[in-house]
Order: sequence, then C-alpha cells, then structure tokens
Amino acid sequence: MDNIDANKMDDVVSANEMFNDRGIVAEEAVVEEVTTAGRDTFILISYRNHNNCRRRGRNMVRLLVTSNTRIISEDGSKLCAGDIFEGMIVNAVFSERMTRSMPPQSVAYSIEIVDAGSKVAITQGVIAEIDYRNRFVYVRSTGNSRTVIRFVVNEDTDILNSRCQEVDFRRLCPRIKVRVTHATFMTASIPPQTTAYSIQMF
Repeated sequence: MDNIDANKMDDVVSANEMFNDRGIVAEEAVVEEVTTAGRDTFILISYRNHNNCRRRGRNMVRLLVTSNTRIISEDGSKLCAGDIFEGMIVNAVFSERMTRSMPPQSVAYSIEIVDAGSKVAITQGVIAEIDYRNRFVYVRSTGNSRTVIRFVVNEDTDILNSRCQEVDFRRLCPRIKVRVTHATFMTASIPPQTTAYSIQMF
C-alpha cells in the first residue's frame, strides 16, 4: 500500500462539507483490500461505474473509513469497519474530492454490505455462556433459539461495544445481545464451533 497520511485525508473533506458534496455512488463494488494504519481503516474497492462517470472499464479507489462513515448490512443493521473483509460486495458513497494518487483516495460517507461473500457470515443473538479460560463464547441465535454456536475468540478477534469502540474480552457476559462476524465453516460438533472475527455488543 502507498504511504497514506490520514491527517491529509481528513483535509480532503470535513464532516460539514459532506452536506455540500453530493458524493459518488459506486454500486456492487468489490472490496479488494482492507488495511489499517494506526486507528485508521482503508478499504480498496473496484467498481465498473458510478453515478458521475460513464467511462467503461473498472475503476479503483481507496476509501478512508472515519467515525462519520455509516456502515450497514443489507438489512440495515449498524456495522463497524472490522466487519468489512476482502471479497465482499458493497454499495459505497464517497466524496467527489479525491487525491491525485494511484489509486485515488477519498473519504467514505457510507458503505452498505450487500453480499458478505463466502468468507464470512454474521450471526446475531444473545450470549448464553462464556468460557473465559479457553476463550469460548456461546451464542444463542435470534433466528432460532435452539441454535447455539461456540465461537473461538483469538487475539485477532475484535471485541466492540455498541459505539464500535474496542473493549476487553471480559466485558462480554451472558444475556448480552451481540452481532458476531465469523468464518462460514463450522465443525460437526454439538454445539458447532467456528472462529469469531468480530463480536459487537448492541
């Protein structure tokens, strides 16, 4: 990835300027790469066209995800930058003001995940039990109260509060509602087990 100065990116468009910037809409864009630099997250997307461009071919832009970026799933649920992975299909709205780098860089206004792809799945439910010693979280699915999944929480798992702020693993406790982004594969055990990429309380 090219060297990116997030402070300079902040200068590209401020929160107040969002209201004066119609924004570029890229529908069904592919998330090519997700990188972090300190507390900043950058998402490289490719797309065929957008509302302000008629040229053919595939375009690419690197988006800076800020605290003002609205991230949602297809059903409208609020998500965080940690829920975005390579291979996902998204609808993105970003500033018309971009850097002259290759690929250009812009600030993301909103990102809607329309297809999570084959790498990740999202389960929403209530924590039924926690094994702090072995770092297991048992979640009872909202869609089916009989379904309990055991999630493995490793060092790379993001634990987030309702404001998408990182918190300690021990902040999780039974009866808390959570949204878990996890691997699609599961063991054949009872309960089935898989790895959690992020756990967000809400």
